[in-house]
Amino acid sequence: MDSPKIKNFFSQVPTGALALGLGIAGIGTAWTLTNLPITEQIKELGAVIDTIIILLFVGKIIFTFAHFIDDLKHNLRGSVITGMTMGMMVVSTEIVKINQVLGSSIWLIATILHLIIMAAFSYHQFQQRDFSNLLPSWFVTYVGIVVGALTSGPMGYPTYAKFLFYLGLFNYLVLLPPMIYRLIKIHYPHPGHLVFPVMAAPANLLLAGYLSAFKTYNNILLWILIVLGLTTTLIVYVSLFKLVKYPFAPTYAAFTFPLGIGATAFLKYASINPSFYIVAWTQLVIATFFVFFAIYGYLKHYLYDIHHKK
Repeated sequence: MDSPKIKNFFSQVPTGALALGLGIAGIGTAWTLTNLPITEQIKELGAVIDTIIILLFVGKIIFTFAHFIDDLKHNLRGSVITGMTMGMMVVSTEIVKINQVLGSSIWLIATILHLIIMAAFSYHQFQQRDFSNLLPSWFVTYVGIVVGALTSGPMGYPTYAKFLFYLGLFNYLVLLPPMIYRLIKIHYPHPGHLVFPVMAAPANLLLAGYLSAFKTYNNILLWILIVLGLTTTLIVYVSLFKLVKYPFAPTYAAFTFPLGIGATAFLKYASINPSFYIVAWTQLVIATFFVFFAIYGYLKHYLYDIHHKK
């Protein structure tokens, strides 16, 4: 394969696929919390799939760096680039089982890269000073760092993990009011409105990260996150009845991780408060369905629709 073909191949890798890979790996993690047979194998398969997608995106950065910079500057595509670093954090929990030093090093590098991408994305967006650029997918960048807290258990950096949680919590509190105002006042054009399900992710991710990185909990903070997590998830469930009717776009990936992390958070909480098991299992089943729904959309579009048009 010559250089132009290589560049063309990697330039076609959709940035949204990072969120899909993260969603696949995330739902695998959620299933392991059920302690059912073969769930560990499902998690490993999810980690392999996410690794392949991450490597494809790394190829895009290497061979088509200009495309990557264009993505980074974009208010939608740039906001989901940290799906790569979040995926690295999730995958590192599998690698650390094989090699502690390698796994924890990948996790640490991923968290640092996430912070760097967050800073670069902020720089480009604040330069534009366009309030209409604000999208729910920005939570992926600004609150997604809490995946570091969620996956910190075997890494050996407990204080750093708590810092990542508090940073994500601070970002959420700062970003949530203008995001709600933006949602009420300004209509999103297609495919931007398809990222609305990301609204379910921050509170649930913070809940999962809190339960993972801390040994004792503040009941007020815990219940605020539980209520916010359930409320935003229910709102997203209602919105999905409308969103699934729209034509495919790479932002279909927004249907995966936000729902999966809700299942993860409440499966974790149900281990403390068993009365939440029904809630957790309901979220897990719904999240799994939408992960497969998004996978189907991607496969149909990139393996059939595009080829058929040619």
